[in-house]
Amino acid sequence: MSVQILGGFFEFARRSPEATALFCGESTRSYGWLAKAALEAQDALEHAGAFCSASQPVPRIGLYCPNGMDHVLWALAIIAGGACLVPIPQELTLAERESLVRQTALHAVVVAGGLQWNLESVSQTEVRAAGLSGRISLLETWPMLEFSEEQFSDLRPALIRFSSGTTGVSKGVVLSHGSLLERILSANRRLRINHLDRVLWTLPMAHHFAVSILLYLNAGAGVILAEAHLADELLGTALRFEATIMYGSPFHYRLLSGECSARGWPTLRLAVSTAAALSVEVAARF
Repeated sequence: MSVQILGGFFEFARRSPEATALFCGESTRSYGWLAKAALEAQDALEHAGAFCSASQPVPRIGLYCPNGMDHVLWALAIIAGGACLVPIPQELTLAERESLVRQTALHAVVVAGGLQWNLESVSQTEVRAAGLSGRISLLETWPMLEFSEEQFSDLRPALIRFSSGTTGVSKGVVLSHGSLLERILSANRRLRINHLDRVLWTLPMAHHFAVSILLYLNAGAGVILAEAHLADELLGTALRFEATIMYGSPFHYRLLSGECSARGWPTLRLAVSTAAALSVEVAARF
């Protein structure tokens, strides 16, 4: 299967392998490293049986992992292997996670980044790539509730993204390779993110990976993975890595609008707010 949505990422990594893809605390990772690590992780998943399902032409693989380098690595590996990525939000209860697994009829679940989840599975295998480790559980399969497998495969699915559920029952939205790429290109006609940009990232990847992290990596931008959510530390991280773009929720803009150290943010060119409405007052203070 074509990994159309990752074409821009792999092409940029080939042309500019030394460019920084991820800023993680004291560590940085280049595009060349990330591309090689993602393929290594894909290979590890393949050897564990992740992409081989007799009943699913496009295997659905859940990812239960916190924000960070691990999440980016295993998400890229799942998509690169031709499977459909199903991020599993960290804030869900055990019962909610189990319901999501049943609803999407997952073929497998990858648990990484230090999280624990003992699933009832056919087999469990430790997987390692580029010094990062996880565990993949292959599950017994059962029919999907909403689609036949043929209908699902025809969509050329890349990702199933679940809503946060803040205004009702959380629902999964199937995003194809084509629709994801179209969204990324459409968004970036206005955002104009490129290889000179560094994006300060503050949001949960389980909800916002699709048309954000994938956009940045396709555009060759650096992604600054903020580990703290206090105003002083957020601004300090932004200044340290010379962030040009802020991507956050109204919560983060309220925090930063109250930051009183009188430090500027001279490299900032674009601030994007998502997840809820941003008030005019908070925007003006920011």
